[in-house]
Amino acid sequence: MPALHLIMSAMILSELAERLGAELIGDGGQAITGVNTIADAAPQQLCFILSDKYVHELAYSRAAALLTQKRLNCAMAQLVVEDVQQ
Repeated sequence: MPALHLIMSAMILSELAERLGAELIGDGGQAITGVNTIADAAPQQLCFILSDKYVHELAYSRAAALLTQKRLNCAMAQLVVEDVQQ
């Protein structure tokens, strides 16, 4: 399956949190340039998680931050939203 890859102009994580109405956990000063999967995310990209069965993969991700529906115990910054798929 080809990697999901969405490129956008850079946006500061705290600005993205505000636009999404998300709770920001962690450093909001990082520049985000796109969205990708946990496995394929680059250091300035946001990754997302749709199921708890992928939580263990976060330890190996290079993503700058995570889009999630609930707070997770991980080192990366998180944007907590009501529904990741919207």
